Amino acid sequence: MANRRFAVAAAIGCGLLLAACTATPAYPLLTPIQVAKNFGYFEQPSDDTHWMVSYVTPQQAGYGFRYDQSPAEAQAKNLALDMALWHASQIAQAHGYPGFSVVDRRTSIDAVNVTDYWNDPYWYGGFGFRQHHFWGGWGGPWGGPWGGPGWDEPAQSSLQVEAKLVIVLTRAPKGEDYRADETINRLRAAYPGAEAVPAGAVAAPMPPPPPPPTAKPTA
Repeated sequence: MANRRFAVAAAIGCGLLLAACTATPAYPLLTPIQVAKNFGYFEQPSDDTHWMVSYVTPQQAGYGFRYDQSPAEAQAKNLALDMALWHASQIAQAHGYPGFSVVDRRTSIDAVNVTDYWNDPYWYGGFGFRQHHFWGGWGGPWGGPWGGPGWDEPAQSSLQVEAKLVIVLTRAPKGEDYRADETINRLRAAYPGAEAVPAGAVAAPMPPPPPPPTAKPTA
């Protein structure tokens, strides 16, 4: 029984360590996707003034299919759009334009459930355990059909958002157009450390997730 308790604690510790590692990207948020590989910005010109700018967010934890995903999705959408606008502003400045207009914007969400369900509790040797099925969750790939005393793991999921903008660079921004300098200053204040950092410095962490939602009512 002592060995089993130790295994439970070790499994939880490994899970928390992995979660901490995936919560902070190895690169700053404003990094080319060719460098960061699994998140970052990408741009493609159509001509001198028309550009497509996209941004894919770092993977972050969701709440599982039993929960309302909209708070986490909304936060990731805001991050993707803000980083895309930031890089669009950099493009405008690099080509000598004070601003740009956005003629099309779209977002897409990639959400994956990584833990699916759990069964009713059962008793093992007079000590309570709840049966779980692991897909890379707290139990790790070796997992096991047991959890721990009193623990009730929620279904887990992960999500990423991609934002795509079609922009037109302009020398006379007006109305709903974006001024490159104002946009960069605003986003720099909102996401400190999101730009490239010196070698050896710590990358900017992901914004804190919204509070966990309440579970969806079951029929």
